[in-house]
Amino acid sequence: MNRRQSLQQLCAWISLAAVSATPTASSAQIRSEAFPDRPIKLIVPFPPGGATDVLARTLAEGMREVLGRPLIVENKPGAGGLIGTEFVKTATPDGYTLLLTSLNNHVMLPLIQATQFQPERDLSSVGLAVQASTAVLVSNATPARDLQEFVELARKQPDRMNYSSSGNGSFGHFFTEVFKAQAEAPITHVPYKGAAPSVMALVSNEVQFLVIAYSAIQSNAEAGQVRVLAQDGDRRSPLMPNVPTLAEAGFGNFQPNFWLGLSAPKNTPRAVITKLNAALNMTLRSAAFEERARKSAWTSTPGSPEMMDRRVSGDLKQYGPTVRKLNIKAD
Repeated sequence: MNRRQSLQQLCAWISLAAVSATPTASSAQIRSEAFPDRPIKLIVPFPPGGATDVLARTLAEGMREVLGRPLIVENKPGAGGLIGTEFVKTATPDGYTLLLTSLNNHVMLPLIQATQFQPERDLSSVGLAVQASTAVLVSNATPARDLQEFVELARKQPDRMNYSSSGNGSFGHFFTEVFKAQAEAPITHVPYKGAAPSVMALVSNEVQFLVIAYSAIQSNAEAGQVRVLAQDGDRRSPLMPNVPTLAEAGFGNFQPNFWLGLSAPKNTPRAVITKLNAALNMTLRSAAFEERARKSAWTSTPGSPEMMDRRVSGDLKQYGPTVRKLNIKAD
């Protein structure tokens, strides 16, 4: 074989390789266009019964109607939400594994716990879902009838006042530490594995104080099993018309803001993210979801993935200095 024949053969091989590569790219595009063609896993990094779990199941039903495929909710609790978050982080980035994320595991977790997880690096935002009203509560065995009375009680009995949270690095852990510092109220952290067990700890008076999304404790509050002392926001929720806002209670500088949203593994195709975001927003704007939101003290927050990116980035920048200043760490 002479040099010319060898060169022609090489050129033919390169052309064949290029042609072979073309269907692969085309197939990837077709897969994105056909998405979804099978069920989607929606991972909740906390146990059943908490605010994240309740919202996940509500979104799963609404998005199923939009996408025409079921969203199967799987609870993977542990390590303050890290186990479920890591599961999604390492999943195939094809849109078939999603994370019901929140301020808990998306912001507080990487700020407070020693972890390699970085939300902006490791996950792609699908979109924000809701802003959840926050309640400040005490157990019925605690004599305090308002928030100032509780602070005075905690100062007098520093060894007897404890608070629960859904885990180290959680929303409740962070914001109660902020409240402690502002109010100079010596209360001790007792972490639990999720919102539901932290609520039951308050109901049974294992702990005396709790800051949590109202939807996670609503049934207990309405049944009179716990006492709501204050709520966040600039006006009272229709669900808690007799409960003062934090500003009305004399703690206007303390404003815990709890949000939830959806994320996917990093490098999930943009076309897939766009479809998921559209389905999420359609669900949030539906009459059925709005009714559920009204009953659960949620405020729907439809928007773009970039809107969620800005929220995450802003929260990390806002809360990071406070974590360091107060030396908030996993117990």
